Amino acid sequence: MKLLFAGYENYSPDDNSQHAVLFLLLCLAISVSSFFSVVNYLHGHQWLAWFQVVICAAFVPMAIRGYRRNWLPKSRAIFMCLAFLMFAALFVDGGIGNTGIYWSLLFPFLVFLLMGVRLGWRWVTAFVVCDAVLLGLHGLHVFDFTYSDDTLLYTPAMFFCFTIIACAFQLQLERRQTELQQTNLELIKSEGELRHVKGNLEQMVQKRTHQLKMINEKLSREVDEKIEALQQKEFAEIKYEHAQKMESLGTLVGGIAHDFNNMLS
Repeated sequence: MKLLFAGYENYSPDDNSQHAVLFLLLCLAISVSSFFSVVNYLHGHQWLAWFQVVICAAFVPMAIRGYRRNWLPKSRAIFMCLAFLMFAALFVDGGIGNTGIYWSLLFPFLVFLLMGVRLGWRWVTAFVVCDAVLLGLHGLHVFDFTYSDDTLLYTPAMFFCFTIIACAFQLQLERRQTELQQTNLELIKSEGELRHVKGNLEQMVQKRTHQLKMINEKLSREVDEKIEALQQKEFAEIKYEHAQKMESLGTLVGGIAHDFNNMLS
């Protein structure tokens, strides 16, 4: 029951999508009001026709600002105030064929769509109070409606049913958008965690790369030192072998000279 009248607590509609819906409704309202103002005027409902012209004239600058993406503050509330007055005028006058009272059945759908469940019920309550005051004035014979008694009896029940239906549709919309927002928050959180992990991995890779570079430089120095040591060892062995050969040659020459001296003596 609380959900039915309060809606979802975490519901926060996107301004761009709400403004897109409002711009569409403004275009429809201007078209419908312009058409029926002419029709009502031709069928003898002059004051209603002029009232619709005034409301339509108020819608036009809002639509122009919306087209330029320069919305007025509280633009949705302003639209609903004008729509409130329009439906109230239709309820009082009746319009063509006394159908004005049935146009008020659209009010809950508009108000829940633009204002959400929580604020929507406040607007619906205000509209019901306004209609109740008008019905009270009718009962006091301040003015007379052109509707039949059955219409005045059953239309409030129809309005209540349409209000519940409109609220149910809006609750489903809020539920889906709330779930999408929650999913989006989880994705943003996961993205932040991934960035943190990525940063740690990059630091680890840089640290490991630096360590490997130092190890590689150390191994390169050790290899160079070993190569130099092997070269020095090989050079020393060559010198040693050369010295031994020279020593053997000297011994051989000395022996030959000694033998030659012995022969001469």
